[in-house]
Amino acid sequence: MDRVENDLYELCTDFLLLLDSLKETEKISEAEYELHVKLKKLFIHQEKSKLSV
Repeated sequence: MDRVENDLYELCTDFLLLLDSLKETEKISEAEYELHVKLKKLFIHQEKSKLSV
């Protein structure tokens, strides 16, 4: 994983933590949470797949 991909990976994981917090405090709805989380989890999964190849 190059530096840019690594930085994006870290940013996505941090963003997921933020979204979890916002959902727990009911500052965003379940629908908003799911919308934002879907693409971040897909990216993270793809990056992890690259590492295991």
